[in-house]
Amino acid sequence: MLKKIVNEAYFTLRITTTGPLLIKSGYASVSGPDMTPVLTFRDGKSEAFLPGSSLKGVFRSHIEKIVCSIKPRVVCYPFEGNDDKQVDLTQRQRDYRESCGGRFNALAKPSEDERKRLEEQTDWVYAESCPTCRLFGSTGFIGRVAIGDAYLVSKEVKERRDGVGIDRLTGGASHGAKFELEVVSTGVVFETDVHLRNFETWQLGMLFTVIQDMEDGLIRIGSGRSRGLGMITTSISNEGKNGRAGGLETSTI
Repeated sequence: MLKKIVNEAYFTLRITTTGPLLIKSGYASVSGPDMTPVLTFRDGKSEAFLPGSSLKGVFRSHIEKIVCSIKPRVVCYPFEGNDDKQVDLTQRQRDYRESCGGRFNALAKPSEDERKRLEEQTDWVYAESCPTCRLFGSTGFIGRVAIGDAYLVSKEVKERRDGVGIDRLTGGASHGAKFELEVVSTGVVFETDVHLRNFETWQLGMLFTVIQDMEDGLIRIGSGRSRGLGMITTSISNEGKNGRAGGLETSTI
């Protein structure tokens, strides 16, 4: 299905923080804050960025929620088989269908011939995939959309915040449970490139639905969302970039 290019769409998504934002690095610091933003080395210095994998996960998760709200058992549960005990099995089976990636991997597992047959029948795999896997891909099929890392296009401003654990018995602050966060401040701007290949019109519409909800402030990203972190707004940049015009640019071959 992607052996030749039929059509393409590009746009640059501008993400502006409207509140403190933290996408944790996952590494404990020897000294300083207990939780710090994920960093990259760019233009000779270390700076915060928003990983494309995290942004893609936000897009996919939000689309799955929208689809499940309209009609259950249309999209699959991609983490099936990972023994995720946080999700009730009955609830999962009621809302989600079988994992597309798990299903195709099971079909290809018996022999090398079966694996090659599935690789050749990409039209059948695409048709049997759920809507989100058709757009974002699965372990058995590549997706149509690529979302890059979002890098700073404004001055980086960070701030430190204190946090404290709550005692479940008294409802007050728990002794010795204080921690410190380093977050990206309000008003910091990031940009990322979004690229679609061989897309259907409804797939572009699904992305625009998420972007509209982001623009309306309905989606938060990163850690600490229940503590007020992660508020953002987005827009499609109208400025040209890398030889391309601004806004949404599409091409058909």
